[in-house]
Amino acid sequence: MKEQELSAHIQDSIAFLCITSADFLKIARNYVRPEILSTDAVYWAVKSCYKYYDLTKEAPGDHICDAIKDEIKGVSDAKKELVNHFIDRVSRMAAPNMKYVVTKLNEFVKSREFELAAVEFVKLVDKGNLEKAQDLMFNTLKAGIHSEEAGLDYCNSEPHPPVEEDVLVTMGLKHFDCLRTFHRKELVCFMGGYKGKKTWCLVHLGVQGLLRGLNVLHVSHEVSLEEVEERYDRNIGSFGSKWHEHKPIDFTYIDQESGRLQIKSLKRPCITNMKARRKIRKTIKRFGGRLIIRKFPMGSCSNKKLERYMDYLETYEGFVPDILINDYPDIMAPDDASQATRDNLNASYITHKRWADERNMLVAVVSQATRAAIRSKRLTMKDFAEDIRKLGNVDSVIGLCQTDAQALSNLSTLYVVAARRGLMDVGCGTVMNLDAGQVFSDSFPLKLGVKVAEEESDSDKQ
Repeated sequence: MKEQELSAHIQDSIAFLCITSADFLKIARNYVRPEILSTDAVYWAVKSCYKYYDLTKEAPGDHICDAIKDEIKGVSDAKKELVNHFIDRVSRMAAPNMKYVVTKLNEFVKSREFELAAVEFVKLVDKGNLEKAQDLMFNTLKAGIHSEEAGLDYCNSEPHPPVEEDVLVTMGLKHFDCLRTFHRKELVCFMGGYKGKKTWCLVHLGVQGLLRGLNVLHVSHEVSLEEVEERYDRNIGSFGSKWHEHKPIDFTYIDQESGRLQIKSLKRPCITNMKARRKIRKTIKRFGGRLIIRKFPMGSCSNKKLERYMDYLETYEGFVPDILINDYPDIMAPDDASQATRDNLNASYITHKRWADERNMLVAVVSQATRAAIRSKRLTMKDFAEDIRKLGNVDSVIGLCQTDAQALSNLSTLYVVAARRGLMDVGCGTVMNLDAGQVFSDSFPLKLGVKVAEEESDSDKQ
């Protein structure tokens, strides 16, 4: 990696973490020399934080202005102003993903140290000092932030909190969130039949991320950008209380106490004009997250192209997603046209899992179920279309199921088909109200025996 490939966002993040995190300083202090950083402002910020840490073993935090003031006494007034402006801007930025920053910084440090050592190595060889040249290259091979790659020293480390405690996002459904939550480094796949509301599921997940202040990248290969944009507007707008209310949605269920068939009416507000759409965007912006929607023509975007696009967003837009939504890998261009379709799909899912690990984010995709599974009461692991190996590469498979009778009553089932950890073969009932822009307007427990008219006979016909 060349020096200029350390993006402005990563440099800002390095400075932010040096100012605010003693844990980061503990990692970086012994392995990252300030002089290998390309920006003067970052150099002075990091150097000042190192000096403060050496004295106190703490990050400077609110004392950064005093710490850096002493460090830049001898520089020009113009440079002082530049550094102070940089510190002010960085101090107000949102906290970055530390693990991701450390990974990127580690790659940069290795590359930069190799670059500097190569020049010195040639000089030593020319002088005939082969032993010193050998020692130089040996030490350079050990360059980098070792704690990022050393692994877990099990007997000499504190245990990490349970993964379940580090929830990134949920579906926002009372009776599903108790069964399944989503975390960084996970690849989750929503499976359903053709026209089975899978894209709506992804939009719903994206909105839940925005409500948590997360950065969401939504990539579409099938649905138009305008349609995805409108679905986000409608979904977010349906949480408001001042919008025009659409007609009520009715669904049928069996009351738990009386055992009688009941009809419940559920109202959701719905945006209806451009003014409302503008207003809900201002509202969601206050949560602190960003949503970027990108449409690629069907079959034109490969995994390599999508990865380059994410690098572009990070380098030039300062945008690092917490959640990547890709709708959907099965119709992307193959990375290797000489391979069979099934092998390309398998490789694509492996790549998506790699992104989740390397970029420390949640990756959500969708996949088709087989024709036999369309309108089925529930989906199983056998219903993956094209290549069953996809099942082994994902951490969770969430099935969206809907029988003909359920469709008539605006109901569906959200089901945990497979999971690398936690419960499987569990789920809940959901209420759909797409007129209001919601694929999940409400949820209810399946154990209550919720039924709709003729559901059993309808299922028997399949």
